[in-house]
Amino acid sequence: MRTLLLILMGLLLLPGCYPGTVGLDPRRDDDDDDDDATDDDDTTDDDDATDDDDATDDDDATDDDDDTDDDDVADPFEIDDLDPDNGSTDGGFTVNIEYTGEVGTTDNDDVEVRFGTAEAEVLAITGDAIVVTAPPGCAYGEVEVTVETPGGDDEVDFEYDPAGAGLDGAVFGVYRYGVPSDTSLDNGSVELGFFEPEDSPPLTHLPPLGSCSPNIVPPDNNRNYYSVGPSLTLTAGVPIVATLDPATTTYTAATTVSAVPNSASYTIYNAVDPDGCAITAEAVVSAPPALTVTSPLITSTQIADCWAMELGYGVTEWVGPYDSGDFVFITVANATSGVSMTCHGQDNGSFLFTQAGLIQLEAGLHTISITRYRVTETENPRDGSTMHGVYADTKTGFVFVMQTNSECGF
Repeated sequence: MRTLLLILMGLLLLPGCYPGTVGLDPRRDDDDDDDDATDDDDTTDDDDATDDDDATDDDDATDDDDDTDDDDVADPFEIDDLDPDNGSTDGGFTVNIEYTGEVGTTDNDDVEVRFGTAEAEVLAITGDAIVVTAPPGCAYGEVEVTVETPGGDDEVDFEYDPAGAGLDGAVFGVYRYGVPSDTSLDNGSVELGFFEPEDSPPLTHLPPLGSCSPNIVPPDNNRNYYSVGPSLTLTAGVPIVATLDPATTTYTAATTVSAVPNSASYTIYNAVDPDGCAITAEAVVSAPPALTVTSPLITSTQIADCWAMELGYGVTEWVGPYDSGDFVFITVANATSGVSMTCHGQDNGSFLFTQAGLIQLEAGLHTISITRYRVTETENPRDGSTMHGVYADTKTGFVFVMQTNSECGF
């Protein structure tokens, strides 16, 4: 009996057997319910890197940190400032074009800089500036500086300042010559010229208005002219081409007077100055009405009226219409000795030589020139100065000057 009990107790103590259970170990029940890794801890359910931690989802460098997206592209070229940002229309000074970004070259020839339409010479390219020589400006005021580089293009404003008095402030003259008695005005010549700049038109040989002066030195025909190339064109409805004569440095154009309107505004165009700027001065010269002289009855031959010193008889008359801005000057010179007298008057139809004036002359045959002229003013677009335009219409002939009226036949 005792032996049987020991056997039974041994069976109860075998692993996995507890009282009250038949073939089921409670510890195994708990492991199956709570601790099975396939239920709660299977990494394929909770910790699979493809679900939460896959670097391709959150940390892939191609999404956030790839240098080719944020850090590999150079900044485009951009102008920050000009130093200086203004200068004379004379040009020739250095300008630093300060920039940020990349020029994309170190070769000066690969960069193009223009001030308006004029190209500037590129002197150097540094890390933060393009150094150029400013070209001359054809007109004062604001222009656009354009810079083209392999790294990009940009533009900025630049101010050209008036250069001040210079060659471009020259006097332009139109001079027409004809025979006074030729009322048909079908012949003559025109002389054109850009003179050296002055404060007033080249009429310094004239005495004060309303007076006469003997033996005044005539204007210097060899004065310096301002060259604008081999030729220029003057237009007043029809073009008149004036060609430069290198020997005298003057522009001349022989043409019939019929091709030169008697009263018109003249414009210069198709000319280029030494800096390459086109000359297109509008209405730089305005012509007064054609001059028609009625007294003395002078002709192109040596058959002429007679003035008597004794009577102070020396009347010059011409016809209108008249303008308060027009004037005349009359020069009487001895045909042999050259002794002369010039008188200056308003364009009102007549001028009287006084006895005091006539006795300054020698008796005999004289040449007489009567000139109606007009001076116009226009602003020079280059330097802001005043450009003077002079139009002179001259008639020439002869007159006898005698001591007494008896010698003149009256």
